[in-house]
Amino acid sequence: MNAVRCTFGSEEKNPQGKHKKYYAGHFDSSDVEETMYLVIAEIFYAIPDGDGCIEIDNVKSKIPINNASSLMKNISFFLAALCNFHGAKIEKEVSENVKTNDSEKEIVLTDYKPSQKLWQVVRGKVSRRMECAEILRLLQKDMYGIFELFKSDSISIRAAVKTVIEKPQTFVEMKEAEGLELLQQEELCNMILDYTGVKIQKTNVSMIFSTVRKRLMDHIYLCTEKHKSFYSLDTWNVIMLCLSGDCSSFKRQIELHEDFLYWWESVHHGNVNDDICKTMNEIVDYYIEREKEWLNGFNGYAIEDKFKNGKMKLWRTSTNTIKNTIKLSFYSSEEVKHPVEVSIDLHDITIYEGIFTYYVMKSSPHDKRIFILPKNLRKKFKNKIDKAV
Repeated sequence: MNAVRCTFGSEEKNPQGKHKKYYAGHFDSSDVEETMYLVIAEIFYAIPDGDGCIEIDNVKSKIPINNASSLMKNISFFLAALCNFHGAKIEKEVSENVKTNDSEKEIVLTDYKPSQKLWQVVRGKVSRRMECAEILRLLQKDMYGIFELFKSDSISIRAAVKTVIEKPQTFVEMKEAEGLELLQQEELCNMILDYTGVKIQKTNVSMIFSTVRKRLMDHIYLCTEKHKSFYSLDTWNVIMLCLSGDCSSFKRQIELHEDFLYWWESVHHGNVNDDICKTMNEIVDYYIEREKEWLNGFNGYAIEDKFKNGKMKLWRTSTNTIKNTIKLSFYSSEEVKHPVEVSIDLHDITIYEGIFTYYVMKSSPHDKRIFILPKNLRKKFKNKIDKAV
């Protein structure tokens, strides 16, 4: 990581070091980290050839993976390769080293896009990975309510969020990738200044949007490192289609989920097109029953549902990275200022996400509990938004 950061943080096109850069200019360190996560995921998806070597996005390593050292070398190799693709795309440069099968034709790296398995269709829009899909759903559900997540943050962060949400011009269309990307940093800083009057240094933009991403992720997943979903991405998107209540949209988009359709129709002996609206309810009911069966299978765990008798009305969570704990707060009403609180060591928990419920599982040796957190009883965003940035 340090070697890659050093190389791609340099202004030189080909600095001295273990990696080679095809373009001039900086490469943001947070982008390097994100690319590394993508590389690691891709490596474990890849199927080695007979020599133990793998290929990612038409780039093949000559180092067989057979131990920890060779795995690290492959991570380093592919990290440099994808950083070159990403960086060249940002800088609008072209690699003079990468060729297509036609030796006379160069690849224009602005046309590069990740493999299709990293993209998905969500309500007719193209989105990247599950967390992006969930953030999109959150925006569509309560776009202005998201401001509440950032009320305690700096004025710069609130100004950036306000601009991105309210000004579509902060995104430019990517024809090749069939999606959107933020403006370049300098243009974005100028737009935020024009729209909110808040001046942000270009060097701070990466940090600001890293904070925004973390806050959104923590809201969706409570604790990203401990989050587990019951469902695969494909199944989850089908469930979300069912919950939308839009039969026409369901009928139009369910065809995109061929594997799910094949499984559902073979197991349940029926065609989803026979009675669309009935099928939508049946799909949701089916998975609700699976969740109940899963929960009933935990012998030795105490089930804590503080909402069952109606005494508690709302909940919220927060994490303390210094103490490495997650705090569950339970409110008997919206006006309560001192809620009932339970703090749990993050080492002892796993958070499962169901359709309508989060299940916070505490698994310490002498205290095994599962807290039930209904999604619709999460402490809501305020209705009024402070328009002052």
